[in-house]
Amino acid sequence: MEVFKCPICGGDIEVVENQNIGQCIYCGNKVAVPSVSAQKLQLYNNASQLRQKCEFTRARSIYEHILLDDSNEADAYWGLVLCKYGIEYVDDPKTGEKIPTCHRAAATSIYEDDDYKKAIANGDDDKKQLWQAEAQRIDRLLKEILAEAGKQNDFDIFICYKESDEEGRRTRDSVIAWEIYNALTKEGYKVFFAPKSIGLGKSYEPVIFAALHSAKLMFVIGTQGSYLEAPWVKNEWSRYLELIYAGEVKTLIVLYKDIQPALDFPTELMRLQAYNLDTMGYIQDISDAAQKIVGKRQTRAKASSAERTVSLRYVSQGDAAAAQKQWTEAAAFYSKAASVDKTCAAAWWGKLRALTSDFEICDKEPVYTPEEVECKNAALRYADRDAHETYTNILENYERSISRRVTEKYRTMLNQMYDEETANLSDQTYLQNIDDHILETTLSGYERIFDQLSQAAYQDEKPAVRSEQEAFKKYRGVFNGLLKKYSLSGRKNDADLQKQSELKTQIQAEQTKADGYRGILVSVVLCIVSLAVSLFGIIDTLHESEMRVFAVSFIIAVVCLDADIVGVWMYRRSGVVRFVIALIFPIILMIAGVFAGITLTEIFGMDLSGSSEFFWISVLLACISAVDLLLRLIKFQKGRQLKEKISKLMQQYEQTKASMISQTDAQLDEAEQECSAAKTYFLKRQYIYQLIRSL
Repeated sequence: MEVFKCPICGGDIEVVENQNIGQCIYCGNKVAVPSVSAQKLQLYNNASQLRQKCEFTRARSIYEHILLDDSNEADAYWGLVLCKYGIEYVDDPKTGEKIPTCHRAAATSIYEDDDYKKAIANGDDDKKQLWQAEAQRIDRLLKEILAEAGKQNDFDIFICYKESDEEGRRTRDSVIAWEIYNALTKEGYKVFFAPKSIGLGKSYEPVIFAALHSAKLMFVIGTQGSYLEAPWVKNEWSRYLELIYAGEVKTLIVLYKDIQPALDFPTELMRLQAYNLDTMGYIQDISDAAQKIVGKRQTRAKASSAERTVSLRYVSQGDAAAAQKQWTEAAAFYSKAASVDKTCAAAWWGKLRALTSDFEICDKEPVYTPEEVECKNAALRYADRDAHETYTNILENYERSISRRVTEKYRTMLNQMYDEETANLSDQTYLQNIDDHILETTLSGYERIFDQLSQAAYQDEKPAVRSEQEAFKKYRGVFNGLLKKYSLSGRKNDADLQKQSELKTQIQAEQTKADGYRGILVSVVLCIVSLAVSLFGIIDTLHESEMRVFAVSFIIAVVCLDADIVGVWMYRRSGVVRFVIALIFPIILMIAGVFAGITLTEIFGMDLSGSSEFFWISVLLACISAVDLLLRLIKFQKGRQLKEKISKLMQQYEQTKASMISQTDAQLDEAEQECSAAKTYFLKRQYIYQLIRSL
């Protein structure tokens, strides 16, 4: 039975029978409980979980979906109110009570909100009372935020990006954001940049609210599609879009790198202007866009001749230290030169040389630190035409060389992973027991290295790397699908492979039956021998009693010899054992029969001197052998029929496997042709053939 979860903390709610108000067993708050089916209750729980993670847009879509079924659902309207104002409940450090915080402040009062009015209109008395009390708390919170926002200065530009990844490390987006912030700030723009614009210990929502409403331009930075969808990032750009849709004159530009807009952008951002940061000199392009949209730019004041003289003196001292490879001292002189004259390109360029040890080629990621980026951009910005061309050529060679060094490292990692995987797939046990988890883990490992390779590749090489990565992903999707299909775990879920397994079992069962009809050749030979001996019994030359005793004993041995023992049991053994038994076992029985015959003649006093008695005994034994032969012939015919049946089953069995291999070839031919860019990492088809042949 589905249990309603607390929309405040996520705990279980205790519901009193026939009441629409419940109490959370964890936080103790009373909440409204929707009177709906278990399926719809799950939707409410999903929406609450998303809202508690601050994914307000996704939560809002669930509440809107609920309202499609019932436009009078009061609880859904209240959920929309919480999403609209970005309400998250946190612990009060003083009282421990769950109190609301607002992540999406709006100038509109909650009492004027249409969704709030519909929630109150459609709710029962208990729910109305509960929601009205909560609305008072939210309204007070909104007023405090708006009052604080009114004290903030206006911003020209808003930089929206993801600061840290899931492991708490700085993202590439944050490095790019710092670079853009520094450049735009030096141009005189008032830029909202969270680390600089929000003081430590300060409430961020009033500042964000003020920045969103005042900024004429927002730059959204993304080097991964998931970063653009991150809750806090999406919270900012989606609110900015709402202001644009409401008619405010604002512009949003997506700045992307190493991703494809058509595949990685959220739907809402696909229709907007975007700019590829792989473009050389993108800082200048961003600055030009800001100048065009915001409409103001600080004019750089030219340094006085005295300032320029002092600055160049420091540059000369820095050059002298750099000539001695004293990079720390050189950087200090160049910094002094730049502080005296910020427009001195030689100072910025010298500092960049010092920071990079005169552009020493090494295994470095990223190519530039934030401080080096600042120097690079300033040097290019303030350089004259000739110096700009020289700087650009040096930087291009440096970046390309660093890129080549780093990409070689990642290529080696890819090749090592490929070799390791092929070694694993060569192990039949590993291959048979491969499953979704193993394949997904392996594929994610490749993708992680490909991502790093793509980031490290030089500008003109990035498209080829991304194309190779996409081709690899498509190709491995096909190959991994075939591996999963024919592995032990995959066979259980495929009807055709189940039939193939049943066919193999049937062949084995029929083969076991056929084994029971072997040994006919032995029976035929022994019967012929017994008949021959019987005929010898009437020859006059064999009147000696010893010979007749021998003959009688041999015939007895032949009749007593059971072909099933010599046939079925013997033919289930190896070739050598079967050969030895075929020679020794009849001889043993014959010798036993001789002694048995002699013993019988002595016990019963049989007189074998007359050929007449011996003849009839021989005829009787020959008839018994003939009947035995007839029975063996019947078995032999059944055996032939079974062999024909087995032959047909084997033909069907092999045809099915051949068809599977043919289908595999067709799929892989198409995949390899389409994904030729990833040919280096194609896997041998033999691995799939092995799985098919083991069916």
